[in-house]
Amino acid sequence: MKKNILQLGHKFYELDREKATLAEFGNPANHLALAELKPDGPGYVYVDYDPGRKRIEPAESPEITDDSKTRIIIPYVTLQEGFENDQKLIDLFNTTSKLNNWNLAFISNDYYNRLNGELPVVDVHGEPFKVNTDYLLLADDYGREINIRGVAAEDGRYHIDVYLGDELNPEPVRASVPQFVKTDPVGICQKYEMNWNELPERDSDLRSNPQNLELRAEGKLPTLGIGNDVFIVDVNNDELRYKDLPITIANLENLPLDENGWNHQIYYNEKTKEPVEISEDTTELPKDVVMVTFPQSMALDPYGYEQLNEMHGHDLNYYNKFYPIRSHTMAQITRIEDSPLKELVERNLKAREQHKNADNKQRHTNERKKKRGLGH
Repeated sequence: MKKNILQLGHKFYELDREKATLAEFGNPANHLALAELKPDGPGYVYVDYDPGRKRIEPAESPEITDDSKTRIIIPYVTLQEGFENDQKLIDLFNTTSKLNNWNLAFISNDYYNRLNGELPVVDVHGEPFKVNTDYLLLADDYGREINIRGVAAEDGRYHIDVYLGDELNPEPVRASVPQFVKTDPVGICQKYEMNWNELPERDSDLRSNPQNLELRAEGKLPTLGIGNDVFIVDVNNDELRYKDLPITIANLENLPLDENGWNHQIYYNEKTKEPVEISEDTTELPKDVVMVTFPQSMALDPYGYEQLNEMHGHDLNYYNKFYPIRSHTMAQITRIEDSPLKELVERNLKAREQHKNADNKQRHTNERKKKRGLGH
């Protein structure tokens, strides 16, 4: 396989050696051609993540000249050769990276599906439950949910009484599930804005970024990235405001949700920077439109959400453990051709064709009847 997963800083990228590119998962607009990177004498290349532009770029020099940017140091040979999903070799490389403060980690290709939006699954008494790290719960396809928030882990696992409500388990059963750092390390890194090499062994050791919490308490609002577009998240006014233009996405809480009811999922016009309403009768895919998925207010801005609802009094421990403050969240972007809308269009086209054929058949039948009547 000529692809690898890299984490630069706390964001995940696909290294495609065939295309010679680095591109952020869920945000392909943030990409870099490997040809832009020139190794120094010892064979390292230097990359900066610009938090203002929300993208990576070649560093101007090996020396750090801008403290606002995150510096990543990459041995150039790893970009050329990568790893063939050899976990021992990956672990050795990541240990070396941590010791040398490269701010870089290689991740097993087993996490490709997770980085493309597929949630991990755990077994609860023979039943598959999806792991939702953003909201600290497990849920199955029948609407049953297990809330882990506030449950203390013992022996590295959560032990909780669960009512499955089926014939095999009419009474509550004792479930034992691994901690989130084990079941969904990718989701934990994204939620806590941390590097893979910083992952603790226990959920209880997870902590919110203190700088993010301090800035949020001072009134700095978090942002949501949709590709290269950046929106300010204003939970208090229930809206997303485009950072550089007078464009507002109002009624944030009422935006459509995905099939699980966990995240907002909208169709978004990349040119007008606005949501698009799709008719159930549509027979064509709209131009310049993508499907965008992002968390609800509770996860986008937990501080603002709790303040608005006066729920927990902004206890520092609450944000550290359950809903860490994120300065910026990237929405998951799905090409319109890969979205459920394609199936809807195909279904509508088929139905229209069937209706057209039925009309033609009926018309021919009526014409034959008319001709027979004229012949008598």
